[in-house]
Amino acid sequence: MRRFPLKIFSRMAFENWLSKIAIKFSLLVILYFGLVSSFILIFLPLKLERQATKAIAEKAQSIARMTAFSMSPALFFDDTTSIQKDILSVLQTKDIAYVVVLDNSGNIVADHNLQSASQASFKELSELNRKSADGTIFKVMAPILANHNEIGRLYLGASLQEVSEEVVRSRNTVILITLIVFVIGTITVFSISSIVTRPLGRMVKIVHQVAEGDLTQRVAISSRDEVGNLAQSFNIMVAELEEYTRELKQEITQRKQAEDRVNKLNDELEGRVKDRTSQLEAANKELEGFVYSVSHDLRAPIRHIVGFVDLLKKRVFSTVDETSQRFLNNISAATTKLGKLIDDLLVFSRIGRAETHKISVDLNQIITEVQRELKPDFEGRKIVWKIDKLKMIHGDPTLLHQVMINLIANAIKFTRPRTEARIEIGTIKNDANETVVFIRDNGVGFDMKYIDKLFGVFQRLHHADDFEGTGIGLANVKRIIELHGGRVWAEAVIDEGATFYFALP
Repeated sequence: MRRFPLKIFSRMAFENWLSKIAIKFSLLVILYFGLVSSFILIFLPLKLERQATKAIAEKAQSIARMTAFSMSPALFFDDTTSIQKDILSVLQTKDIAYVVVLDNSGNIVADHNLQSASQASFKELSELNRKSADGTIFKVMAPILANHNEIGRLYLGASLQEVSEEVVRSRNTVILITLIVFVIGTITVFSISSIVTRPLGRMVKIVHQVAEGDLTQRVAISSRDEVGNLAQSFNIMVAELEEYTRELKQEITQRKQAEDRVNKLNDELEGRVKDRTSQLEAANKELEGFVYSVSHDLRAPIRHIVGFVDLLKKRVFSTVDETSQRFLNNISAATTKLGKLIDDLLVFSRIGRAETHKISVDLNQIITEVQRELKPDFEGRKIVWKIDKLKMIHGDPTLLHQVMINLIANAIKFTRPRTEARIEIGTIKNDANETVVFIRDNGVGFDMKYIDKLFGVFQRLHHADDFEGTGIGLANVKRIIELHGGRVWAEAVIDEGATFYFALP
């Protein structure tokens, strides 16, 4: 069995130990208590030392002033013996280390224990009301006056040794008390933290069980404090979650059943659609076959009628009256129109039955061929052609030739009322991966509210007396473009012109 290194295990255990709330709370309290204890240990002895030093300083200053006042006569009369007695009397006072008396000339009149104080530091006696360099003596001075005139000075040194010893004893006592309180406080904090966080630990276990999917678990409420309120709120939440989960499972089951029913209906509907589509395709094929057969079979009789009408006009046209001549002309025009309609139907039927043979196609070459074919239709008219250089496209050249001849023929036809016709052929940029070609003219245009009828079979948006046509040309265009996987649309403004677009992939 693979075993973890002891160092990794110890680190993981320590991190888990630190992650507990009780430990975090206890460490925080201990840190706070440690900071407070450190503050007390540092500043309390200093404060005690200052207070004791201040008391001794005030005491020394008071003794110095009283002694200077009492020995003023002796110094005035140069009574050294009395001065020594006064000094000895002062030295009986506790904490007085030395006394020095100087006259106006700075000469020592009398002293006691100056050598033990610090003979080497005698020059420092002018540094008053402060500790000595070694911190053991506090030095003060009091002037000796006679008739309000200074006749000398009394220097007094108070010992601080007892103060230092008292400060050390106080510091040791504070350290001992602090350690005792620290230990007791740490134990107390850990105990209280454990008591407070124990319900949270139980709650965490329940939370893990709920997270694993057991929504029947509940937290036991053992108190009425914030932890108890939290447990109660958690129980309410889990109960609501359990109810919601039960309702959700029911809803999922119902949706699954509904989806099964919908899928079954979709399968049935899809089968019906397939059957209906097959029937429609068969019907369309039959209809296209019928149209092809009828169109093909009608071509010969119509040609015969047209031929015999022409022969009849040649024979009797000049011998009959004007009404008969009009009748003959109407018959000839009607049969010619019928023949054109049958030819267009035959083309429409052939397009639906034809297979496409796609190659690389040069649209500019097709446009040139179409212009040449349609030249008789616009000979003698003023037409301004603007034809851009078009890209090579992939398609059936025969069918695309039929598209261009229909669209260009329409542009020529519907610009007939214009003195100067303008026909523009080009491409536009498109974000999709397709080539968009347009044919724009300045003809009569059409009403955009009839756009849905524009590409339908036998749909005409202009009167037959104004513009000839069978209404099949644009239907052929739409069918051819869709055979190529493209799309066709148009835009127009009445009496301003129209633009036809087709897009090929």
